[in-house]
Amino acid sequence: MTKFEKRIFRIGVGIGLAGFTLCSAMAYLLSAPAFAMVASVFAFIGIVIAFLWFIQACADSFRDYGLGEGTANLYGEDHAKRIFGENYMKPKP
Repeated sequence: MTKFEKRIFRIGVGIGLAGFTLCSAMAYLLSAPAFAMVASVFAFIGIVIAFLWFIQACADSFRDYGLGEGTANLYGEDHAKRIFGENYMKPKP
């Protein structure tokens, strides 16, 4: 995972968390169900982005472990590229 991808994931989760917190506070203070609905949308966005971040981190750790090369040996390079991306090979130390 590149630094840019990490930054984008952090920003997305941060926006989701900040939006959820702000809209939840506004829904509580103003007793407005519309803010509660918007807060749930922000929470959903944050959860989805965090899930994608987790999946990307898992793929990176599996790639570092050598699973991408094993997948390429068993199922071919096209399948390994589809699962792990273009850099499916284990990084050289």
